[in-house]
Amino acid sequence: MPQPRKHATQADRQRAYRARVRERLRQAEITAENPHVIQAPLRVLGCDGRTLLEVAEGSNGPVLRLLGTAGKSLVILEAHEDGGGVYTLAPTGEAGAQLYAERKSGKLSIADSHGREVVELPH
Repeated sequence: MPQPRKHATQADRQRAYRARVRERLRQAEITAENPHVIQAPLRVLGCDGRTLLEVAEGSNGPVLRLLGTAGKSLVILEAHEDGGGVYTLAPTGEAGAQLYAERKSGKLSIADSHGREVVELPH
């Protein structure tokens, strides 16, 4: 007759959880033997099927876009031969803030609710 199963203690559950996490991390390690490569372009979807993130090759280099619930770009990261930038947008598409660097200069600007620059630190 099988022995009745003991109730797991909190410590048992924590040990089991840590073991599962360690195993998942081990499996996800990027190594020469176990490469995890995703080729652009790619989209990451939320559980509702809406696009959350896009990664693509732009005309000047890689571009990463985070999209809001309405499907519009709200944050854009881009890189190119001379530098890169971070751009935030309002849901209306108006500029919010931008920070970019180029080979010999850079810029930080913040816009008002109409997309007009109200703070600018020029190059």
